Amino acid sequence: QHFELKKLYDAKADSLAPMVRAFSEAELLSVFNRNEEAIPAIRHFINEHRSEIPTELLLKEFSTAIVCAEIIGNHAEARDMAANVVGMLKQAGAPDDYIQHFTNYYNTNAILATLPSQTIEKKKAECQIPFIIQPVGKKGGHHMLVNGTINGKPTGMVFDTGAGSSMITRRKAEEFGLRMSDATTSINAGGSVNAVYGTIDSLVVGDLVYRNVLCAVNDFKTGNAEADSVIKDLDLVLGLNVIRPLQEFTFDFDANAIIIPSAPHNYPTPNMRQHIQSRVFELTLAHNGMPIDAILDSGFAGVLNLDSDFLEANKEEVLANGEEIEDRGAGLAGVYIQKKYVLKDFNFRLNDTDYTVAKAAVATKANEDPSAIENSLFGLDAMRTFRRVII
Repeated sequence: QHFELKKLYDAKADSLAPMVRAFSEAELLSVFNRNEEAIPAIRHFINEHRSEIPTELLLKEFSTAIVCAEIIGNHAEARDMAANVVGMLKQAGAPDDYIQHFTNYYNTNAILATLPSQTIEKKKAECQIPFIIQPVGKKGGHHMLVNGTINGKPTGMVFDTGAGSSMITRRKAEEFGLRMSDATTSINAGGSVNAVYGTIDSLVVGDLVYRNVLCAVNDFKTGNAEADSVIKDLDLVLGLNVIRPLQEFTFDFDANAIIIPSAPHNYPTPNMRQHIQSRVFELTLAHNGMPIDAILDSGFAGVLNLDSDFLEANKEEVLANGEEIEDRGAGLAGVYIQKKYVLKDFNFRLNDTDYTVAKAAVATKANEDPSAIENSLFGLDAMRTFRRVII
């Protein structure tokens, strides 16, 4: 829908009604990762058309503006916006859960605003980060590992485009001497757990040097020995708060390196969008004309996972050609067993070009087990189908 909206907006912006034009501009800027520009566009939409905006949409726009400020590291602005919304909601006698939602934004950003901002330094005009493809578990999946240093100590890290923020275990945080804060967050990875923020003073990977990197700190232990044996490799994950500032990079699977150009190219049309609340990026694929929004997830140790909506829309094909399996996996909520169908040589369309991956796993109806995978995911082994992936 957002890609169609962009085509319509680019072609007919001048003929749109003022409210529709203002909303479309704000929505497109936030969805296509223009976070700094999205904030004033959202303010303009709200200020000019407040009396016409339904309450649910108004609160969504406030949330989006706050998250955009968080993404670019402007926690003082996020704090101030959250405080203004809390005051407005209290004055209007809004339900407590609405007030608490924005109070949580305020409390977290009030602390983070007191911490030094993240910076990044490039040692070269065109930078590289060498990576290693490492097998994971018994199902043949892989992780992308990069080597570097944290506060001067060498370590390996998982490079994860599907992680909204960077994560580290409490043991590793203590080993590397992270500065801990009282700000809290939640981590969603096959279940949800609470975490606190710690700060890495110095992170060096390849030709890049980061300062003041926020990490979500948690023990990542489920109490299940099998699950913990799988997620032990995830004791240090570089997420999108580290990846996003690169603006553009290429997974070069021939060179086994992440290539960061001296300046991002000006591509005419985007081929992915930002899911603003989870802060991850989604590709829109197509199969038999059906759009599939799949998270671009180099941390997913698999090929292509399709959600239960795909099964409902393509039941005849899946039941006729798919191999039924019980997928046993692990997440922060523990071990899950989920019925799936495996389709071999799965065809899809992206940017008017047809592609094939070795297999796709189709999930059945959403599992009540909170650790089960419910999203469509374009995993690392799907990316490795290509020689290069430009992001």
